[in-house]
Amino acid sequence: PRALRLEAAARALRSGAMSASAVAAVYAPPAPPAAGEAVPPPPPTLAEASALPGARAEAALYGLAVSGTDLALREEATLALLRRARAGEFRGLARLAAPAIASLVQAGAEPKEPLLFATASAAAGDAETAALLRGRIEQGGAVTPLILAQLDALIALAGDRPAGPVLDRLIELAGTGDARAKAAARDAAILLAAAGAPMSPDARLEFARLDGAAPRASFNRLTALQAAADAGAAGETGLYAVSIALQQPQPTAADRAAAVRALSKAGLGADARAIAI
Repeated sequence: PRALRLEAAARALRSGAMSASAVAAVYAPPAPPAAGEAVPPPPPTLAEASALPGARAEAALYGLAVSGTDLALREEATLALLRRARAGEFRGLARLAAPAIASLVQAGAEPKEPLLFATASAAAGDAETAALLRGRIEQGGAVTPLILAQLDALIALAGDRPAGPVLDRLIELAGTGDARAKAAARDAAILLAAAGAPMSPDARLEFARLDGAAPRASFNRLTALQAAADAGAAGETGLYAVSIALQQPQPTAADRAAAVRALSKAGLGADARAIAI
């Protein structure tokens, strides 16, 4: 039944077991009927799609986001799709929504929430669209210097772009503000540094002074991870990296940074950037 296929696809999207394009194929509305076949009902309105249960709502919102000529409706459906994300689910939904966001930008739309769309595009690996949207975001109100620096870091990682100035800015922000903001800037700096962003001598000194969360992985596991990377054993490095950065409970930025650095050393740069993002 279609309802079961939709639920399975929604779970697979969130776990990474299915690509966004494969999930999109499952979510796609039925093809137009052939001559003599029954005509399907018209697509739901945005309110009707949002009110559907479970993955049916997600599929209906996706259909509205990628079809039609009403840019405002497509934007609202894309926003509703992204807002369905719970903890740990944003990147999966971002990958699903990224083509719709890119299409809106290419069509000349002026999104009401460029920050959310830029973040989703960067998280999905579309650095070009994210950078275009970044140019429309102004600092002020809820858009703090830290939020913009985090977005710049995401865009740099997504596009494998030079990020030295971004890292310098994050290190600077890690020394100011309240404890939560400083921790967020510090963690972003740790991951960007692990991905290979260069630091100036002054930035290295300030980076060394930051208080960082200790890794949860044992010294032995971290040593085995690095040894595998040093040996050029890409498959073994990948297994250790996944177990440390993704599978253990509540990995810290230090755990993820160790995985990022090892994956980069083993020649798995795209996987390293994915974990950093």
